[in-house]
Amino acid sequence: MPVEADLQKKCINHCKALNILAYKVEAASQRGFPDLLLVFPHGHVTFCELKSPKGTGKLSPWQIRVRQQLRNNNADIFTTDSFAQFIDAVAGRLDP
Repeated sequence: MPVEADLQKKCINHCKALNILAYKVEAASQRGFPDLLLVFPHGHVTFCELKSPKGTGKLSPWQIRVRQQLRNNNADIFTTDSFAQFIDAVAGRLDP
């Protein structure tokens, strides 16, 4: 059964193939910060929160709070627990 780390690796590799910069964010000073920061070739920046592909992952209260703070500042953020959903979310953001 795949785990979140496997999903993360596949997502980052997919981004590299599309010339999308994908950074694993480890914000020790900010609990709840999204897992990935994606910078598209046209300059669009989005955040991605990955959850376990087992379907058991849900947003923590910290993640919900940070997600809302980012959205309040017009940041683009999405959450996914599947590679297929990630591909669709990225494809929808490829054109400016």
